[in-house]
Amino acid sequence: MTDLEDWLVEQRSRRGVGKAKRMDPSVPAAVWHEEELLDGEVVDTMAAVVRTGGCSHDRDHGGCTMCGYASETPHRPPTVDEYLSQVRALAARRGDARWVKLYTSGSMLDPDEVPPVVLEAIVEAFDDVDMLTVESRAEHITAERVRTLGDPSRTEVAIGLESACDRVLDGSVHKGMDLAAFQRAAAEVTGEGASVRTYVLLKPPFLTEAEAIDDSIEAIEAAASAGSSVVSLNPVNVQTFTLVDRLHHMREWEPPWLWSVVEVLRRTAGSVPSTTRVISAPTAGGKVRGAHNCGRCDGDVVRAIEFHRLSNDPEELDAVPDCGCRPMWRSQLDLEGLMQGPFAPFGYRRSSVR
Repeated sequence: MTDLEDWLVEQRSRRGVGKAKRMDPSVPAAVWHEEELLDGEVVDTMAAVVRTGGCSHDRDHGGCTMCGYASETPHRPPTVDEYLSQVRALAARRGDARWVKLYTSGSMLDPDEVPPVVLEAIVEAFDDVDMLTVESRAEHITAERVRTLGDPSRTEVAIGLESACDRVLDGSVHKGMDLAAFQRAAAEVTGEGASVRTYVLLKPPFLTEAEAIDDSIEAIEAAASAGSSVVSLNPVNVQTFTLVDRLHHMREWEPPWLWSVVEVLRRTAGSVPSTTRVISAPTAGGKVRGAHNCGRCDGDVVRAIEFHRLSNDPEELDAVPDCGCRPMWRSQLDLEGLMQGPFAPFGYRRSSVR
């Protein structure tokens, strides 16, 4: 193992200590409703995190540098009956949702994480939805497993690409895959007539703000070329017991600016086919552990990004009022990397905000 992998494996043993023993494996980790754009119409969507035995990459190799979802993994895998209890709970909370998105801390299509009988029960419980989304790492995706999800015209498989640069995938994200693996998985999904949603990171560790923007744009274009219907830009946020958390604590890494999110969305609006939606819903947007600006304009920028997500209209991004922190962001793009260590000192963004 590499030094990075050794460190990640060590951290894994500390995640969720005590908390894991209190988790009920028969209850989903989280359930919420949100709005989503489906065939040009904003529809009610139920999203949920199914509690499982955890991600295979985390279990075997320590996981990714930014991912703290293993903290939501119970101390033992759920039994089949406990899984089915979760499915019943989700069906009861669906309400009028026309779209259902189901996540795990790993991969819905990993049979060692989600038993096939459970996946079958999920498909049966939601066989009347307009769209069912499940998430999986690339290595667990096969044409046969995609077929088990039912009607491909109502099926979306979400895959984390994160970056199209293999060096970033290995050294910054510790993804445990390369671009070719993503391309193979996407082809398996689209080959069965189902849709692909791709996740792309903005600013994994060890990239400057400007490098992160370019890296995200390259990944979005690669995802579009692989046939993705939707590409979701995910600004890296600080999750507990991760390398990102450690670097943030040491003041050696900061989450991206919201201006960087807007920049990527604007620049890709004209560089990807119209058949691919590029969106973002920044987790912890406006907070210091998520993508943020100076504190004065954050709410306006987050709202504009959300309006853009639901309208698919790039002009929503032009409605953001200008702010004095934008030249500071531009200065960081121009100057960061020209000197040893981060260009922006601690408090650079919010030094005038109390």
